[in-house]
Amino acid sequence: MMNLKTDSIWVRYGRVVAIAILAGVFGGSGLQKMVNPSGFSLSVFRYHLLPYDAVNAVSLWITGVELACAFILLFVSRLRAAALWTILGLLLVFSFGIGINLLRGTTMACGCFSTLPMAHLIGWLGVLKNVGLMMLATYLLAVPAGFNSSGKFHGMWR
Repeated sequence: MMNLKTDSIWVRYGRVVAIAILAGVFGGSGLQKMVNPSGFSLSVFRYHLLPYDAVNAVSLWITGVELACAFILLFVSRLRAAALWTILGLLLVFSFGIGINLLRGTTMACGCFSTLPMAHLIGWLGVLKNVGLMMLATYLLAVPAGFNSSGKFHGMWR
């Protein structure tokens, strides 16, 4: 049986893979939304969860936050926990929005990686994917990055 304290290489590579997946998902999603902000605003509007006047501002905010979180995960280790908590919050809100619209019987695109009206339709599988991403973020929060013997932080790679 594997002991995570003695087999630290597994923890190290697990952290690197989890960070790469989350940064890739949120960076790719944010870039797609940045390319077509009006299409993403329309995707947010289709959820019918926000007042009409707030849709554009929230759409731009989500795009910026996703890109910032991806950048922080990759390059700013001191703020990584804040980015992970933000990602957990975003995924929870996204899952809630998808779930409400599935219960309403709405057929629409989720707006995750495409702003086309019928691309990647919402479904319970999307909620399950979000839960998987939440598990990765929780893993990164629960398994701390390495510290050397003097207590000095030396990053996610050790």
